[in-house]
Amino acid sequence: MKICLDFSESSNNANMTVVGFEDWKSDKIAFSVNKTITISDLKDNVEKFSNELILLNHLSDFINPHNIELIIISDYVWLDNEKKIKGKGAFFYEFFNKNIPIIGVAQTCIENVSSITKIVFRGPTPDPIYITSAGIDEGFSAYMIRIMYGDERIPNIIQYTNKFAVSL
Repeated sequence: MKICLDFSESSNNANMTVVGFEDWKSDKIAFSVNKTITISDLKDNVEKFSNELILLNHLSDFINPHNIELIIISDYVWLDNEKKIKGKGAFFYEFFNKNIPIIGVAQTCIENVSSITKIVFRGPTPDPIYITSAGIDEGFSAYMIRIMYGDERIPNIIQYTNKFAVSL
């Protein structure tokens, strides 16, 4: 099972949206769930992405991590060409003990990752999306994102996950 994750925060809580799917070329969703935790359950944000990492502890409430083939996030995996500065995806990759590949799909370009970022053009817009990954080949990741279902710049399942996350 492939899953797409997205997160949102408000002054009172943090949300994680998990959308599972099987087929890259389909818009069929296997499951869609949300986990919300109140701000009192969160650590002080002393560690980068600490709130998201706390929410990831709840992922097994929805799916056995051994059944996760890969995870797609709407962010960068790495923040530099040498893969020394971790983006959100690299933290998630380490959280899963480097056993689950992570594909990052970003909408804005970061110059520091130009040599490891794959650029994908989708839909009618001239604006690309930027693909980084950990535990899986960047070229393969870019190809799979390119063929994902949908006619827009952002594949349908990624759009759905984001809309669900921010609507809570």
